[in-house]
Amino acid sequence: MVSLRYLVEGMVAADHDVAVAMVEPNREVRTLYETCGAQVFDAPEIPLFRHTTAGWARLGDPQACAYQARGIAKQFAGMATIHRMIHKFRPDLIHLNSVTLALVASGLRGSDVPVVWHVRESPVQGYFGMRRRFLRERLLHEADEIIFLSESDREAWVQGRRGQVVHNVVPVHSQPDAAAIRRERERFGLTPEDRAVAYVGGLSEIKGIFPLIAAVRELRPRFPRLRIVAPGMELTETTSLKARIARTLLPALGLARDYERAHREIMKPDLAGIFCRSSFVHDILPVIAACEFLVFPSTRPHFARPVVEAASVGRAAIGSNLSGVRDLIESGHTGALVPPADPHALATAMERFLTDPTVTTSMGAVARMVASQRFDAAAQVQRIVDIYEVVKRQRRTTA
Repeated sequence: MVSLRYLVEGMVAADHDVAVAMVEPNREVRTLYETCGAQVFDAPEIPLFRHTTAGWARLGDPQACAYQARGIAKQFAGMATIHRMIHKFRPDLIHLNSVTLALVASGLRGSDVPVVWHVRESPVQGYFGMRRRFLRERLLHEADEIIFLSESDREAWVQGRRGQVVHNVVPVHSQPDAAAIRRERERFGLTPEDRAVAYVGGLSEIKGIFPLIAAVRELRPRFPRLRIVAPGMELTETTSLKARIARTLLPALGLARDYERAHREIMKPDLAGIFCRSSFVHDILPVIAACEFLVFPSTRPHFARPVVEAASVGRAAIGSNLSGVRDLIESGHTGALVPPADPHALATAMERFLTDPTVTTSMGAVARMVASQRFDAAAQVQRIVDIYEVVKRQRRTTA
């Protein structure tokens, strides 16, 4: 979402007309893209294939399986919506921003509009590999070009057979000033004595909220002023009758969703005041800059954009030693890697960073230097625009 924002900004700045279709309508995200100069419209008819680390339908999860079944049932309606969009906007190119759009990708192949597929997720195991093979075939045959965020993802998805790697981007030359950082500390209620640590993952299990909660419990006796600054974690609950019934019955049946279980944990008395939360944040960089370092304790492999954002503002990061994350952290130089789903290891690394802030600051400076070389938004956006031009030229040549 945020990376797409920078791409949209770059395209608009280069005098391209950009239209963004929102499969999951959200007012704040709509405002984000409209501010960049894009046309934005809702397209909830387009189904998502929930397989990847962004959320996948497990056989043991009735809710997720029901969601997947509804998505498959919407496939033809979604294709019809996309064809209406093509007829209305007459685009020169279509950019698919997630591998979860696989259910409608096949409907684009015959549209005479080139397709660039931006894969932002890592594959996961399950269903005896059938879903993974389905998605791999879609990627290999339905797109004119594929863009991956890391070489690890390219190898995991298509064994390196196709595609290009363009790292996730941040505006490394646009730094938050002291006033912006001070406003964020005030917004999150931080005092000068607080030891603020950034966590950008909401209440998501795959982002590592449960190992983080356990690590915080271990650390609190030694660091009573520890604060976890968690933008986007504020839970906005649906007030419909159906939603209220689900929130009451599902936990009683042992089917509480991950975010509900995590929310109950952070609201317990022993964690009171530690998690400083907010709703959606448009500019995450001053929030991270208001903290000493960032933690990204993910439990599954995927690209860790918050690590890149932390590096861009000179903050070291602690992350899980998983594909996608270890591509971004050089342990001992720009941060630290810990075993995934290991709260004690996470707590140990956090204690080391909190105990020796001089070393932590030094790592952050190295991280910033690396980020300026690898993740500069202007350079990476230009690479994507160059890919667009090559794809369009190839289509014209073969037409």
